[in-house]
Amino acid sequence: MTRPTLSGENPTTNPWRIEATLPGLLSGAGYRTALSGKWHLGEAEGSRPHEVGFDEYYGILSVISDMYKLLDERLYPDNGFQPWRGGKGTTWEGGVRVPGIAYWRGMIASGRESDGLFDLTDFFNTSLALAGASGSIPSERYIDGIDQSSFILADDG
Repeated sequence: MTRPTLSGENPTTNPWRIEATLPGLLSGAGYRTALSGKWHLGEAEGSRPHEVGFDEYYGILSVISDMYKLLDERLYPDNGFQPWRGGKGTTWEGGVRVPGIAYWRGMIASGRESDGLFDLTDFFNTSLALAGASGSIPSERYIDGIDQSSFILADDG
């Protein structure tokens, strides 16, 4: 699977049947998995949250970010404008650079800031490493991501 199923597509076979998904691997390691938020993998049989390994799915939850209150609306109005080249769907900085927040009491230093890069694909390897389940990462296929545990846990990243 090289990309999520797009809205309106109706695949004739389950594209996730042979995939090793993060929630599936974590469940196999004894964890319970849950997802809250928007689902992007389609509605076709075999593509819904509980069919790719999630034990629970809560749908879209309304969240108001305190970070949003800090934005100067004159510089960054809520219309998709941002100061970087490119945008959603591109590999330019404006398509991939978004703020992220990591919280783990007693493990991640509070107040830490970094301009380092952590790619979305790194969540797969990093989550499995933190769960002690790195050995479940498939070796018969290329997995695009690296373990970023030290970036998250070390005080200086």
